[in-house]
Amino acid sequence: MIFFKNNYKIISLTFLFIISIILNIKAPLNYLTIIIMIVLTVLSGYNIFKNALIDLRYLIININLLVTIAVIGALIIGEFFEGAAVTYLFYLGNYLEIISLNKTKKELKKLIDLKPLTARLLINNEEIIKDIKEIKLNDLIRIKPGEKVPVDGNIIKGYGILDEQMLTG
Repeated sequence: MIFFKNNYKIISLTFLFIISIILNIKAPLNYLTIIIMIVLTVLSGYNIFKNALIDLRYLIININLLVTIAVIGALIIGEFFEGAAVTYLFYLGNYLEIISLNKTKKELKKLIDLKPLTARLLINNEEIIKDIKEIKLNDLIRIKPGEKVPVDGNIIKGYGILDEQMLTG
């Protein structure tokens, strides 16, 4: 649900930004143009401004404060489009960063899910399937063709081709 809200907001802000660009070219000093740009600035910059004020209370100077100062300066000198553009592009950058991080987390989870959870422990030539957490140093395990290597170790006997992408050592 949150992702849908973010999608709805970025689409709305992008629409407002495109309108701002067009109005800035056609009628830069028109009251409607200025109002739309201020609305875009407030909507896309709300969290930036809020975080800047919170951080400033704790004497933390970061990018949110710098963007806020830049936007206030732009509005003071009448450069409404620049204020709107800075906040929109900063919001868009944060949005794209969140999408990128979510994709990375999803891919890492897929990679972690590839790791086997059990191993064939050999005790007196008998196979016992154990949780990999129960495997100890010097335990002997058997890996059959097509199986993934569950733990790091040395090959004692046998041959084959191993998919090494999950090996850590």
